[in-house]
Amino acid sequence: MDLSVTISDSEWDIMEVLWEKNPQTSREIIEKVQQNNDWQPTTIKTLISRLVDKNIVSYEKRGKAHYYYPLLPREKCLRIKSNKFIKKF
Repeated sequence: MDLSVTISDSEWDIMEVLWEKNPQTSREIIEKVQQNNDWQPTTIKTLISRLVDKNIVSYEKRGKAHYYYPLLPREKCLRIKSNKFIKKF
């Protein structure tokens, strides 16, 4: 992961779902995220796409479904986030 890439708070919600269980389809991610947020499915799909574009999440196509999974463990992303916070201050 490029250390200059940041994960927004909204994207972090998606990552938490993927770290909990992976791989997952977008439908599974949407169902899980909507338990804690009132976001529309299109918003969640946009967030997933951003994470794919940032090379933080990838997917495997099986039939018509895309199965998403994180490319980095949660601990590494937390370290990066912490280091950025420390450098900021």
